[in-house]
Amino acid sequence: MKNKIYFLILILVLICNLISCDPPTYAYRGDNISLYTAANNSILGMRSGEMDQIYVLETDEYGRNLYFIRTRAWVPYAGNEYIAALLVSQSSSDTDVSYYEYNNVICCYTKYFDVTDTVAYAFFSDEQILELKRANDWGEKIKVNKLTTKGACSCDVDSHFIDETARKKIAVELFGDDNGVFSDPLTQFSNGKRVYLFCRSIYGDIHDSAPECYLVVFCSEAEQTGKGYSCVKIEDISQCQEQLKNLLNDN
Repeated sequence: MKNKIYFLILILVLICNLISCDPPTYAYRGDNISLYTAANNSILGMRSGEMDQIYVLETDEYGRNLYFIRTRAWVPYAGNEYIAALLVSQSSSDTDVSYYEYNNVICCYTKYFDVTDTVAYAFFSDEQILELKRANDWGEKIKVNKLTTKGACSCDVDSHFIDETARKKIAVELFGDDNGVFSDPLTQFSNGKRVYLFCRSIYGDIHDSAPECYLVVFCSEAEQTGKGYSCVKIEDISQCQEQLKNLLNDN
């Protein structure tokens, strides 16, 4: 009888473990969830993970944060599997974050490194940092009409995966076939358009060369049908914010 009771207890423990609500392994587990949310909705090819590190570098008199994040990349670029990025948030709290679309981030690919304030600044020139601040009205009053606001979340916020049939259709039209084609949703922008990153393979020789990638923009209907999308080929995922802005504004 005791053996049966022990067996039942073991079964109950296993069931509880299976249905527990612990966040998945790709969820961010740091303290800056709102800043992470802005980064996750702004950095193309960002592979969210519990090991992501965020470091707040500066705060202006109106509450903006200049902050740094180290994260994994979904698409390794010439052997570099990490992304280093500087971002500016306009405001942030435990529940949400506000920022400017398009202009709130600069980033580059790199290898693994430990985050410190000195290391964070070393990835970008003084001119790049100054331009990032200018583009985000650093030191000026908050311009509410320019803000995009997202609810704080340790996982993907707006990511909305495309219908598989539509994804294959677009992959064939872009690359000629669907072999090794990877797609990653970025976010939904304030104009209602969604952005995806389509790349050829995340394995094999892509570790030693630049991947072939496209930015793809479409409305929700196109996510189901694969029709009516717009795209642009990009050479470097970390340097395509202007292309993204133009693509969204032109379509």
